[in-house]
Amino acid sequence: RHSHTAMSSTRTSLAPGSAFPSLTLPKVGGGEVTFPYKNTETLVVFYRGNFCPFCQGTLKSLQAALKSFEEINVKVIAISADKEPEAKTTVANCGISFDVAYGFEPSTMQKLG
Repeated sequence: RHSHTAMSSTRTSLAPGSAFPSLTLPKVGGGEVTFPYKNTETLVVFYRGNFCPFCQGTLKSLQAALKSFEEINVKVIAISADKEPEAKTTVANCGISFDVAYGFEPSTMQKLG
């Protein structure tokens, strides 16, 4: 099920709890992240990029809470428009062990709002 909420007459966004659209992105460390996940609750976090100190703080907080998410069977994934080198730097600087996908295209961002 796909649900969109109107933000304005020309823009929509993905409503909380609605199905995530089909999407495949490369991830740091190799391989790909493909949505939607089947039978898995997933927390998808979009961050602005390696340049954003607020984003880095948020990612570090998610890493610190990762065990709690895993205990309730919630997979955490972070996504940005960064290129691979910047995404790798983010993973290293923030000590992230969950999946980080990169290369999220602006046209897809607009579709999600």
